[in-house]
Amino acid sequence: MKKTLILCSLATFILAEPSAFMAGDLDSNNPYGLTKDEKYIWTNKENIKKLNKIIIQQKIKINNQSKQIQRLKLQILNINTNIDTLNQKLDGVQSLLSSVDNVNMKIASLKQNMQQELNQTNSVLFGLKDEVVNMQKNITTLQELVNRNKTINDSNTKIVIGLVENLAKNVDKLKVELEKEKRKLDFRNWPKQEILEKAINNFKHSQYSKAKKMLSFLYDKQYKIGVVSFYLAEIEYKMIHYKKALQLYKKSITSSKSSAYYIDDLLYHTGYSLEKLKQFQAAKKSYLKLINDYPKSLFVKYAKKRLQDLEKTK
Repeated sequence: MKKTLILCSLATFILAEPSAFMAGDLDSNNPYGLTKDEKYIWTNKENIKKLNKIIIQQKIKINNQSKQIQRLKLQILNINTNIDTLNQKLDGVQSLLSSVDNVNMKIASLKQNMQQELNQTNSVLFGLKDEVVNMQKNITTLQELVNRNKTINDSNTKIVIGLVENLAKNVDKLKVELEKEKRKLDFRNWPKQEILEKAINNFKHSQYSKAKKMLSFLYDKQYKIGVVSFYLAEIEYKMIHYKKALQLYKKSITSSKSSAYYIDDLLYHTGYSLEKLKQFQAAKKSYLKLINDYPKSLFVKYAKKRLQDLEKTK
């Protein structure tokens, strides 16, 4: 009877109180009955679990940073492709872009170093308390490196944006300069009076080909046909194309005022061209008109000399 009562009491005690067999269980979420050393060990295990969570979070951040770095690399590659098509005046930009690649290499190296530090940290997680403290220091250093990498990435992004903006400005300036050069080279865009003045200047400097192109353009436009025809005739005269010269001299004299500054020159060269084509009577008429109508001309004495020579050839 006493044994039965004792067993019943013992069963009641076991059901009413926490299990004494679980005391000192370090794997329990809420252990109890721990000794001082067991409490210290359980506290370290909890700290290590927290550190593992922090490390996992840091790894996630690092992976996110890596993805950002990859996206930046793709952007830089696209920018490099566009920059390669620009004018050779922008070659200096290439050296700046290459520096961006160097920065990316440094970032990759830092990432590798950080990964090595993480591996070393994992290997010492189950060490003593001093080692845990050192791990915390390593994590702090790792965070600083991540923040430093972000700063570098932000700086690189600003550099690339600045390069692209400067590149766009340089392209616009280059287009304006090319357009100016194009207008300079194509005289057809100039004012007609400016073309005429340039053509006459080219003629005076014996640049007959350039002068003829400009004068022919003005001739087609029927601009100041008298003076334009005269200088075209003078070019043909210089090239000993007397027939073409005479046609243009005729066009000029019928389109010019008698007071034009070149009429005496025109009459003398007309007479000389006729003389070369053996049209002697017509040549005499041209010389006589010069002598009678423009007695103060410098060509009068030459015209008189030509008339004398023509009289001797009768």
